[in-house]
Amino acid sequence: MQGKCDSLLPVVAGITGFGLFLLCCGSPVEARDSTGTKVSLGVTVKAGPGVRKVARGKGQWKTFGVADGLPNPVIAAILQDRAGNLWFGTGGVWDGAGGGGIVRYDGVWFTTFTTKDGLASDRVSSLLEDRAGQLWFGTWGGGVSRYDGKHFTTFTRNEGLAYNTVFSIVEDRVGHL
Repeated sequence: MQGKCDSLLPVVAGITGFGLFLLCCGSPVEARDSTGTKVSLGVTVKAGPGVRKVARGKGQWKTFGVADGLPNPVIAAILQDRAGNLWFGTGGVWDGAGGGGIVRYDGVWFTTFTTKDGLASDRVSSLLEDRAGQLWFGTWGGGVSRYDGKHFTTFTRNEGLAYNTVFSIVEDRVGHL
């Protein structure tokens, strides 16, 4: 991937429907798999202009909402992957209207993945990138989805989960989730 941020982005999310707040940095990245092919799963829209505010001389805060391309303004979980993309779990347990799925932000584009793409549920409450680089999404009522960059695999009570609502995912030092 090209153009990733030089450092982790400070990110604050509003879980009451105000959208996403982030400190601007870096240049955009383009989603590509390990062979260099552009990844096309999900729905991609160019991020709107957002609302910019000066952050006490340390850059600008930009606020994104539904009008800027987010499918849902309730952000329940945030992750920055190794490539510099930001991932947002929308809806979570706090959104009575449902969720908007998982959103990848590369600095320019929001790509939204939903149950139509294979995600377990559109209400995503937790995120993890494991040591192999696969992404895991804990959901409200749908179990856990693993994303390898091309496909989703879902794990539920049928595969051994204790419950289909997952609030948190961690990986221990030997690689167990």
